[in-house]
Amino acid sequence: MNIFQFICVVVLCVAVDVCRSMEWYDNSVIYHIYPRSFKDSNGDGIGDIRGIIEELDYLKELGVDAAWLSPTFKSPMADFGYDIENYYEIDPVFGTMKDMEDLFREAKKRNLKIILDFVPNHTSEKCDWFKKSVKREGKYTDYYIWADGKNNNTEPPNNWVSRFYGHAWKFNKERNQWYYHVFAKEQPDLNLRNPLVIKELTDVLEFWMKKGANGFRMDAVDRWYESEHLLDEPLSKLTNDSNLYDYTVHIYTRYLPEVYDLLYKFRDVAEEFEKKMKSEKVLLMTEALVKEHDFPKLYGNSNRKGAQMPINFLLLRHMDRDSSAHHVKKIIDDKIASTPVGARINWHMNNHDNPRSGSTYGERRLDSFIALLLTLPGNVVTYYGEEIGMSDDRTIPYSETLDPLVTLFDPTQNWIARSRDAARTPMQWDGSKRFAGFMPTNGSSKPWLPVNKNYKKLNVVRQRKLVRSTLNFYKKLVQLRKRPAFASGTFTSIVINDSVFAYVRELPGQDTYWVLINFDENEEQIDMSRKRELGKNMPKLFKLVAVNPDSQYTKGQIVKADEIVIRKYDAIILKSADKKVNQERGM
Repeated sequence: MNIFQFICVVVLCVAVDVCRSMEWYDNSVIYHIYPRSFKDSNGDGIGDIRGIIEELDYLKELGVDAAWLSPTFKSPMADFGYDIENYYEIDPVFGTMKDMEDLFREAKKRNLKIILDFVPNHTSEKCDWFKKSVKREGKYTDYYIWADGKNNNTEPPNNWVSRFYGHAWKFNKERNQWYYHVFAKEQPDLNLRNPLVIKELTDVLEFWMKKGANGFRMDAVDRWYESEHLLDEPLSKLTNDSNLYDYTVHIYTRYLPEVYDLLYKFRDVAEEFEKKMKSEKVLLMTEALVKEHDFPKLYGNSNRKGAQMPINFLLLRHMDRDSSAHHVKKIIDDKIASTPVGARINWHMNNHDNPRSGSTYGERRLDSFIALLLTLPGNVVTYYGEEIGMSDDRTIPYSETLDPLVTLFDPTQNWIARSRDAARTPMQWDGSKRFAGFMPTNGSSKPWLPVNKNYKKLNVVRQRKLVRSTLNFYKKLVQLRKRPAFASGTFTSIVINDSVFAYVRELPGQDTYWVLINFDENEEQIDMSRKRELGKNMPKLFKLVAVNPDSQYTKGQIVKADEIVIRKYDAIILKSADKKVNQERGM
């Protein structure tokens, strides 16, 4: 066999006890919950906080460290919670403030952290701040981005385009001005250049930290600021439709340098709270699709701290079902190399705004990508249902589609590819006909979105019972992540050929683990005894500590180093089975 090897040794500051003390979020697995779709406790068809409380033991079963909740604050739901009417209230559809307080308390009992979604870029048009700004009431006058229009105020101030299709400006008759909204027209952008607005937002953070929030995921960071001069943006020449977001190049409405200073301000607020209350560290995560050379700034600079966990979207955005081992390695190596020294990298494959992994990579390859995600160095975010292989439901008809990103489009256009509803369908708890266990059997309504028709195969109850299932594989990998070599060890990787990606996780004095992933359908025979790049003292015998559900191998099986056969889409994790090696380690 002609084997091409591309070798790169990458050593992170993963021996964390040497670089700094371990925090609760280091090496964590964060489980992203879309509350509307997770568990409905009262039968109204919409998931709620009580439903999350009911399933906290399930999160413990998975072994995850924290749950990140998409917004549950009071909202008219024009964008399903990302249009906040009141930052200090829970929307009745999700429950009450007592429910949220109970969630914090019950999670703490189980040593689970709760991370809230924080949306500082915009509010709902129903927010009192906006209503008072419309009326030009005192300090609220300049809480939002207001401007006079062109041609005697009959046209928008410039050509800026909304992410949700159409002009990014809406005329308000009462104020006789236009307000800017990068998202839906019901989501006016806050004026973050106004220090009074910043004070409002930091007060919100302090309120929820006192309530018990362990962290915040900062929404839409790259869109926090707009240029003050309101000039037209240059045309992209990618489309002739002036209503599409890609119509312009967003040089005045994205990636402005001010976003970093505000992020650092929010970190200062979190650290002041930690010091004052003598609390554990508060985690800041960021959703920021910044340019790659700017990504390190999200962590901070030489003088100020930023987010501990800027969400890394590279696996999500740059891998697909055709990705080769070479491609995967390059993505990982480049991101590791660009991560600041001492910072903690993280990995993320899908969320509420993007297709599910099972649909992106193909159902047959999903387990391989889950193995990759959960054995790389750093932190991990997984999306609800990923652990059972849930996939997109692209059969939802336009008449039942609720995503505002889609409902503005002509149904004859390619709206299906844009719909985020496909990745937001209800959690598949069991195989029962009554909505897959998402809601009580005596519920008075149907789920807010249809349950995916594959729920009889892909559900928690069924996969718990199967010795080999995506769920049990996921749980095993989460357990392995807590081993010292995965938590704090080095990472060295090679490409064995275009199909197989291999890497070793090792820490002196601890068990060493080798990970082999086949991204193709070809069967490959591998002689690990020759892979000196993955260790000088390569064992002659390996023990399989985890195997994907469809593997020919079984967990605990012993294999010879020079006789490893990895079949299509296999993912296997190995450790030494040599008695001599184990004896030398005192095991």
